[in-house]
Amino acid sequence: ALVTGASKGIGRAIAVELARWEIPMILVARDVEKLSNLAYDLEACYGVKCCVLGADLSKMDAAERIHEATTEAGISVDILVNNAGIASEGLAVDAKTSDIEKMIMLNSLTYAKLSQLYGQDMKKKRRVGY
Repeated sequence: ALVTGASKGIGRAIAVELARWEIPMILVARDVEKLSNLAYDLEACYGVKCCVLGADLSKMDAAERIHEATTEAGISVDILVNNAGIASEGLAVDAKTSDIEKMIMLNSLTYAKLSQLYGQDMKKKRRVGY
């Protein structure tokens, strides 16, 4: 399973639950230190293999880089958990354009790209309904 936003909150809770089912994971988030600590804990408690991949999903090429890294490492992804997300407080008219762009990139485009890239792989393995 590949879990984005795995360093804290709901993403971390999903990673723990997947580990309880002994599902190996690729943990993705910006904070590599938190991811590494989580991976260590999951491996120690549940004996499940965890890979850590630091990535900023608000970057234009994040999805492609993540997919490329897993493909080159020979890691097959059968479960994709698009969990990472950002939001801002206050009025949209008061937000910086750069913050809005990051939010849209992470919350929409990167999710769509990850779903498409890994969905294609799953379809080839006949793991997805179409």
